[in-house]
Amino acid sequence: MAYPKSLVAMMVLCLSCTDPIVRFLDSADGGSPDGNVSDAQTDSGTLACEPGLGDCDTDPSNGCETILESSSEHCGACGIACASGTCENNRCRSGEWVDEWDCKDGLLQVLDLAIDDANRLFSAGRVPEACTPLGRPPLGQRDWGLVRYQAREGTREAMWTTRAGSSAHDDGKAVSVRGSRVVVAGNCHDGFTFGSTASPPLTNRAGCAVATDLNGNVASALFAHGTAADTIDAVLLTENEGLVVVGTTRSESLTAGDGCAPLPNEQSLNFDLFAAAYDATGACRWARRFDGDDDATPGSRVVTDADGNFFFAATFEGSIEIGSEVFSAQSKDAIIISLDDNGSPRWAETIAGPGDEEGTAVTFGDNLFVALTTTGSFDFGGTTYSAEDGSDAFVARLEAENGEPRWVTHITGDGFERINTLAYDSLRSELVAAGAYGDEVATENNQATGSGFDAMAFILDAETGQDQELTTLVGAGAQEIYAAVTDREGGVYLSGRFQLSTLFPNGEERVGPGSGQTSGFVLRWEPDR
Repeated sequence: MAYPKSLVAMMVLCLSCTDPIVRFLDSADGGSPDGNVSDAQTDSGTLACEPGLGDCDTDPSNGCETILESSSEHCGACGIACASGTCENNRCRSGEWVDEWDCKDGLLQVLDLAIDDANRLFSAGRVPEACTPLGRPPLGQRDWGLVRYQAREGTREAMWTTRAGSSAHDDGKAVSVRGSRVVVAGNCHDGFTFGSTASPPLTNRAGCAVATDLNGNVASALFAHGTAADTIDAVLLTENEGLVVVGTTRSESLTAGDGCAPLPNEQSLNFDLFAAAYDATGACRWARRFDGDDDATPGSRVVTDADGNFFFAATFEGSIEIGSEVFSAQSKDAIIISLDDNGSPRWAETIAGPGDEEGTAVTFGDNLFVALTTTGSFDFGGTTYSAEDGSDAFVARLEAENGEPRWVTHITGDGFERINTLAYDSLRSELVAAGAYGDEVATENNQATGSGFDAMAFILDAETGQDQELTTLVGAGAQEIYAAVTDREGGVYLSGRFQLSTLFPNGEERVGPGSGQTSGFVLRWEPDR
């Protein structure tokens, strides 16, 4: 029997019953069950609720009892509690905020973010010598900076505000948190110190990673170093308390750590990609160098799936060898690489065209998400995509098993568009994509006008790639977002840099350090969705 929509506000159909029962829900009381008909159940034994309602107490006798739009215990979905603030329109409202790392001199940038299950936010960046941010004196020409926040309120916790460095340029580029461990990584030089931990003798710039507890107490440190310049660009803590890093090396022979043989350079002296994995003690499990005849650089993240496979994006010129296969670039090309838990290549997918393509970021949800930029056109999955003006950005969802695309979203504008970071929200099946744009930026549903070089962040539907919301940081000088993470309450955290002045999403305007210099920021954004 068909029930006209005019006769019911909502209904649930029992699929497992011998005689199907239709459950009517009365819209007059806000969608509460009318109590006159038995609740319908699916064949799995759980209630099939209409959108906006939830059986959050798993008690079929009282039906779909929760109005998700306004429940502070189950905001937008069962199990999402608003620890502070209230639930409005399916999301927790606990307040937007912006925090500026204290510096008005030099090139200060907050390059990465990580958040744990207790809503503690960790940020890592580079701090120039002239700055004394966070109450810490400078150690060298450019040092690491690390800050921990209570993410909902934006409160800094000074007990974990620290710096690290040597007498040379050192960059804190990446941070990862899992359980009771935090790892920060980047590059460092001889004499590098982090708390009481010091580096071994280093002849050149090295890749370095330091593991601490949640209060900043150093547990261990590792150094990937050789005869030339090396760095760690992305870091990931794994479920077994191990560690995976991705970086670049120019050394003739790279020592990734105790337990792994040195990685030789088999072609010309250029920047090669490398990846390495470590156990909980810091001992090297495996290390791989992806040799090529020209430079290669990785994107901002390395991610994993439930089976322990790893994924990262990169940009390469000339050629690059992945396993037994050699890939050749037309100019600059993007490449997506998947490794298994032993570091062996599973697959690699190039995104190539006559212009310059760059693989800038990855994140993982039900599948793999990748960001890239292009100055021309490229073929991906049998479809040709083209930049409309200057450099355009693209976000794609790929099959994790083979790299085949499911959808591609085009972000275009007038001049320069770039996605630097991606973050996946599994509870809402949403994707955050953030970076920078030129005078204008546009997608299918949103557009904005900037002032020449401004920051942007999109909310995308992870299933379809449709853009749902856009926010921008507009002001004098340059603004750019480098990192994004999400929490369970619907908050999005962004970090980056700004120059002269910037208007942030919460309506607050900040004045930056001036021409030729930048100040770093961390902010919480609450999308309207």
